[in-house]
Amino acid sequence: MQALILTQQGADIFYNHSMQNITRKILYFSVALCTVSQTPTWAAGSEPLVLAAGAAVDNHFSSHPQTWEQVIAKLRKRPGYRPSVRKMGLFVTLSKHGETRACWGNLTNQYRDDLEAVVYTTELALTKEYRHPPIKSSELVDIKPQVTLIEAIEPITGKGRATGSLQPMVDGLMARSQGKSGILLPGEAKDPYFQVMQCKLKAGIKPSEPCQLYRIKAHVIR
Repeated sequence: MQALILTQQGADIFYNHSMQNITRKILYFSVALCTVSQTPTWAAGSEPLVLAAGAAVDNHFSSHPQTWEQVIAKLRKRPGYRPSVRKMGLFVTLSKHGETRACWGNLTNQYRDDLEAVVYTTELALTKEYRHPPIKSSELVDIKPQVTLIEAIEPITGKGRATGSLQPMVDGLMARSQGKSGILLPGEAKDPYFQVMQCKLKAGIKPSEPCQLYRIKAHVIR
């Protein structure tokens, strides 16, 4: 009888151990499915520079990040990428549900080519942005990168200074006054008057204070 009881206890232990293993496998499989279903939108079918921005975001939040040189080297090997050296700079915008979560850039180029510029600028957007709360890893599935390539900066003079000549959905705007400056990228404002006022606000220029306006011609890649 004692041997039978021990055998029954052993069977119970084996059963419980087996059920725990099965439960672990089910949970692991569920997590794997969730991970696949939450793949960010830049993972496939993206423009090369948007893909580069997404790769920089992924590397920033990775538990085992590579060096930025390694990230750039891998991106250079992807089919369809053609390096371009630009005189003008670029901006990287990271948005969530249509709202900006981080943005960084420069009007002039500071890097070897556009791919290197996008990767490093994305990292700066994630680490230097001070106008918005830091992006969390839980938000990544909803983050969409946008790359704005600056093509020309034109001073607005004479009759062109009227807000009616501005096209905020097509052109960006820069306002400057006494060493202060602010920039709005194309599409960040829908109304010309609001574009000017928002640009002044970003620069710390009073609404009634005179300033020099510049039209920013750019190519936006989403």
